[in-house]
Amino acid sequence: MVSVVSVHTVNVLACSLSRTGKVVAVSLVLAVAVIAALAAPAGATVRTEARASARAEAGPIVFSVQVRNRSVPYTGGVVHFTVKLRSANTCKLEVARPPAVAIAFSKAWHRCSNGIFRHSVTFGANSGQAARNVAFRVYLRRGTEIYRHPLGNVRVAGAPPAPTPPPTPTTPPPTTPPAPTASLTISTRTLTSAGGSITLTHSSANASACSLSSSPAFWSGSSLVTVNCTGTASATVASSSVETQWTFTFTATNASGQSANSVQTLEQLAPSSFVQDPIWSGYVVPSSSALITDASGQWTVPTLDCADTPNAVESTWVGTGGASSGDLLQTGVVDECVNGAQGDVGWWEKYPSVPNYGVGFEYLPVAPGDSIEASVYQNTAGQWVTRLDNLTTHLSGWMITGEAYGVGTDASGTFADQGSTTDLTYSGGYTAEWIVEDPSTGSALAPFVNYTTVTFSNLAMSLSSWDLSSDEGWEIVQDGTVLSTPSLPGNDEFSVSYTGP
Repeated sequence: MVSVVSVHTVNVLACSLSRTGKVVAVSLVLAVAVIAALAAPAGATVRTEARASARAEAGPIVFSVQVRNRSVPYTGGVVHFTVKLRSANTCKLEVARPPAVAIAFSKAWHRCSNGIFRHSVTFGANSGQAARNVAFRVYLRRGTEIYRHPLGNVRVAGAPPAPTPPPTPTTPPPTTPPAPTASLTISTRTLTSAGGSITLTHSSANASACSLSSSPAFWSGSSLVTVNCTGTASATVASSSVETQWTFTFTATNASGQSANSVQTLEQLAPSSFVQDPIWSGYVVPSSSALITDASGQWTVPTLDCADTPNAVESTWVGTGGASSGDLLQTGVVDECVNGAQGDVGWWEKYPSVPNYGVGFEYLPVAPGDSIEASVYQNTAGQWVTRLDNLTTHLSGWMITGEAYGVGTDASGTFADQGSTTDLTYSGGYTAEWIVEDPSTGSALAPFVNYTTVTFSNLAMSLSSWDLSSDEGWEIVQDGTVLSTPSLPGNDEFSVSYTGP
């Protein structure tokens, strides 16, 4: 029987100079593998052990990099990286240098031991006319060793040049003075019953006389005051036991008697039974004795007012335990304005936890108008589950303690793993929460976005008998200003509305 042997040849180039000065090349062939095969018993296979050992000792290797949307329009967009690799346990994405455009992505380490690392980056708009290149790289970690591999550039197109305005036609001088303009803003639109300070800022053009009026009377002894046509007026509102609303009107008048008005409204709320908190708004239902093992609800992803709050964020979620033991398990959607453009991400979190389990789902698209259902519950095996169903796209983001998290279809009980939770445990809580939150960035609260209104419906929880009551409502109050407040409850639903400045 003849054994099949791989023969490795080494070509050695020996050079010498002849008497004519020409180079003579001699190729020596070393049939190392043939000699090893002749020495081996019949039927044996000769293995290249040195190659196997070198492969085991080598560091993580990147085989290929796929980038979807490597060229981004100036209005922004999303870029998806897919890196195929070997011998790494965890991976993370980084930018090679500070980018010239706004980008958003998770900088956390993600498991990539299956040989694939996927990540998405959201690009904001490029306001300049020059194209911008953003360089990325991937870090590969195995044990205590960290390796770096470049992923190349993503090009963000430059904004088109502004159109050249047509030449202004020559017109005869106006026979009448130009009409006046009027602008009035107020530092806050809603105050608590405790009162607080406000500032009215007004300005005009083409006006010779200006005034501020209020209904009902705001200033002592008068509802109308004469003011400069550009300036501010500050006042302190005293505490009150009743709800009051004032309508302010700034009027600018020119020499011909033409006038323009600008109107703003200030509301002072009556004393509320809602809990005042700088972070949460919504409803928190407590349990006096029984562990809450299930909480769920639905809402529609809001369309943010990014013109009013161009760089701000809010988070809408359902959870358990956050207001009882502080051991909170939650899932929901983060809605954010970045340079005036809206972005939405589905996520789950166990807080507090070490390491911090706060994870955004990859490949779970969320958009304004999508119908979302969020659930946190304990399954029959005793594991805790978070599930975020996008009822519009029919995709779901799952997390099961002690197993993994990932994305699958909403009609299935399985999902494609995106990370492990083998070290994650949860003991439950004694409160159920339906919340719109002003999240924190580090040690400070993020700017709160104008989300208009979110309605939670189809509320459910594991207590056999429960109803929402107004004293279970929470509203966000920062520096005496109400930013977000819930409606009174009705059956199994309620609304939360933005009331900020």
